[in-house]
Amino acid sequence: MKFFGKSVALGLAMLMIMSSNVAFAAEPEQTTDLQGKVAIVEDDMLQQGLVTVPADADTKIVTVSDIDSIFDERLEAIVEGDQEKYDELTEILRSYGVEEVTLPEIAELTGEDMPAQQSSSTRNGITYETYNTTYKYNGKSYDILRILATPVSGYKNDTILYKSGDVTLKNSKSAGANSMYVLKSTVSSVAGLASNKIAVAQTVYNFFKGIRDQVSSTSEITNIKASYVWNTALGCSFIYVRENPKASFDLRGLYHKASASIGVTIPQISVKGHQNIETSMLQNSHSGVATPVNYDNTLKAVQGFINKKQYQSSVEGVKMTGIEGKTIKNMTFNLPMTPSEAGY
Repeated sequence: MKFFGKSVALGLAMLMIMSSNVAFAAEPEQTTDLQGKVAIVEDDMLQQGLVTVPADADTKIVTVSDIDSIFDERLEAIVEGDQEKYDELTEILRSYGVEEVTLPEIAELTGEDMPAQQSSSTRNGITYETYNTTYKYNGKSYDILRILATPVSGYKNDTILYKSGDVTLKNSKSAGANSMYVLKSTVSSVAGLASNKIAVAQTVYNFFKGIRDQVSSTSEITNIKASYVWNTALGCSFIYVRENPKASFDLRGLYHKASASIGVTIPQISVKGHQNIETSMLQNSHSGVATPVNYDNTLKAVQGFINKKQYQSSVEGVKMTGIEGKTIKNMTFNLPMTPSEAGY
C-alpha cells in the first residue's frame, strides 16, 4: 500500500505483546533504532514496558490516547469556533505523524470503493486523517490503520458531522431564580459513556453571574426570554485491521464521539419586586465532549477481526432543553459506518 508506513508509527518500534483475553506478557525484546523520530504506539504495549528505545535515541513516544486527547480538544475548538486553537492542535497532530488524506487515498489504503470525484481532503466539510500502529495479540502481529473523520473548522454549512442552529424560548409561568432551569443537556450512546462533559443542568441564578448582584436565589422571575445558539460536532475513528501485510485491511472498529456548545443570552427578564434588571451581562455558554466506553479501542477491533465481526461504540445523540424544559434541540446523530459515508 502506498500510504501504509508513511506514518512514523509503523516499524519505528518492535512492540511485543502476547495475551490471554486482555492480559499481556512480553516476548523477547528486539531493539529498533528510533533516533530522531516520533513513534506512535498502543497504550497497553507501552504500559507493559514493551516499547524498546535506545537510551541515547532522540525519539518522542506518542500513544493513541495522547492523540485522542488532542482530538477531544480540537473537537471542542470546532464547536467553540476557536480557529487559532484548532490550527495549533492540528499542527501538533502533524508533528506526531497524523496525516491528512483524501477519500481516493483512503480507498487505496483500505481497498474499499470510494467515489472517484472526491479529490479534496475536506470534501463536504469533512477532514480525513490517518496514522498506523502495530498490535500483537495471542502471539500474532496485526497491522492497524486508523482513519479519522472530523468536521472542518469554520465550515459554514451543516454536514453529517456538524450541525448548528438557534432558537428563542419564553416562560409561561413564574418560578424562583434558583429553581427555573435555563439549560439542561443529556447524551445518549450505544454502549454507555466513559466521560460526559456535555451534560449540564443550570438554573437562571446559577448560570448567570450578572444576575446574582441584582436578585436573590428565591426572587420570583415573572417573565424571561432566552436566546440559544447551539453547535454539535461528531468525531469518528475507523479502525482497520489486517494480519497479512499483503492482504487488504478489514474495517473492524467503528467509534463516534461528540462535542457540543450552547450559548445562552437573556435579552429580557422581569423579576417581582425589582425594576430595570441589567441584562447586558446575562450571557454565558457551555461546551464539552462526550466519549463512549471503549472509544478507539484497538483490542476490540482486533478481536472483531478474529471473530469476523465489527465492534461499535458511539455517542448517538444530544438532547438540549431550555426554559421550562422546552426543546432547544433534540439531536440524533446520523452515524457514518464508513469514512465515505461521513462525506455526504
